[in-house]
Amino acid sequence: MAETQTNVQTFTETIAQKRKLEKIIISSLLDEEDKKLWFQLIHQLNLEQVDIFIDLIQNSPDNLNKLTANLKEKIKIIASGNQESIQSLLNEEEKMIESLGG
Repeated sequence: MAETQTNVQTFTETIAQKRKLEKIIISSLLDEEDKKLWFQLIHQLNLEQVDIFIDLIQNSPDNLNKLTANLKEKIKIIASGNQESIQSLLNEEEKMIESLGG
């Protein structure tokens, strides 16, 4: 019973945090296409991931633009299937994470 209660609580908290992230995205200066991309991503994230994005974006709104550009580039490169390009992207992502304070 306690486990079920914890699961429900976590689920409820996840929904609330996803809504918070969605509101941040809605109020951002991103274009509609980029906002739709984020909404698709948000539904795939767990609570910990949502919290990380919220922290990154709230602490520096420009991070949303950086993360959006990075996400779009990932999608493009992965769709290409080019292993060299994928490795290059991973190297760039590591640098980006370091620059964001990770």
